[in-house]
Amino acid sequence: MGALALTEPQAGSDAGSIKTRARREGRDFILSGEKRFITNGGVADYLFLLAVTDPSKPARSAISGFVIPRNSKGLEVVKAYSLLGMRGANVAHLRFRDVDVPRENLVGGLNRGFSIILDELDRERPAVAAGMMGIARSSFEQASGTHLPGSSWTSDQTL
Repeated sequence: MGALALTEPQAGSDAGSIKTRARREGRDFILSGEKRFITNGGVADYLFLLAVTDPSKPARSAISGFVIPRNSKGLEVVKAYSLLGMRGANVAHLRFRDVDVPRENLVGGLNRGFSIILDELDRERPAVAAGMMGIARSSFEQASGTHLPGSSWTSDQTL
């Protein structure tokens, strides 16, 4: 199972504002930072995440994508969130402290992660929005009693 680790405490899901860093050390990278609200973050075998690899450049030219095994030394699951309407999802806050990342785990080339994530988000966001609409509709139907035949627990209440 995999997970997309984009969202950060200070940046949200704005890929151009991420702070997680991957600095070069020889051929490899050392990863430090935090990601939060990561669906499957606590149970995924692998994470795809973005990190700044060249802070001297604008975001579009400074970010790289990496595949990180969740059992990597220095990767910590800080917290598991319990989200209303998504109780079955494992959503986690992750911390990366000097995680060693082999160069082979770089995806798409150095400083080319921004376009990769924009393409992914263009495909993902409509599906997520459709799922949230389903949750909202189900919640409304349960609250209004429209999904139940006959009377409901709301029959004597004002909505």
